[in-house]
Amino acid sequence: MTRKNKATLLAAAAVLTASVAWASQGTAPQDALAGPPVAVTLVQAIEAAQLHHAGSHATRAERRSGRGGDVAYDVEVVAGTQTFDVKVDARTGALISSVEDHDDANDDDKDDERD
Repeated sequence: MTRKNKATLLAAAAVLTASVAWASQGTAPQDALAGPPVAVTLVQAIEAAQLHHAGSHATRAERRSGRGGDVAYDVEVVAGTQTFDVKVDARTGALISSVEDHDDANDDDKDDERD
């Protein structure tokens, strides 16, 4: 290997090492780990939503932290030809709301407006 190739390879290795070290610092927190601890698991929230709509199955579920420290799970369930957005309290497991979802194309925008 020529001296120029060795220098280029060494410089590339240094840049790669610095990039990995910077990325491992954890500068961006994980959304899934954010928020207060809760008593109800995601699986339990899905089960509660599916029980509310007999014969349904969940197609999407996520934990949301709202204003004022409220923590809830948003679960989307499909029952036959209908889709419902179900909100379950993450601390108690109580059903907060269940609304038929007529326009699923803008689901992310709608969720952001509700929070």
